Amino acid sequence: MSKASEAIEPDPATSAAPQSLGRLLRRAAAQFGNKIFVEDGAGRAISFTEAAHRV
Repeated sequence: MSKASEAIEPDPATSAAPQSLGRLLRRAAAQFGNKIFVEDGAGRAISFTEAAHRV
């Protein structure tokens, strides 16, 4: 067991540089297209692709 005071080293294989939300949404939209729907702030269902372009 490790002590709480020990530093935890990040695993380079799993710790990628953080991405912006817009970039992440655009990548997901390119992969899933209009198959996923989300709710916008007004309560309307919009496609994932449209949501990605709004960010």
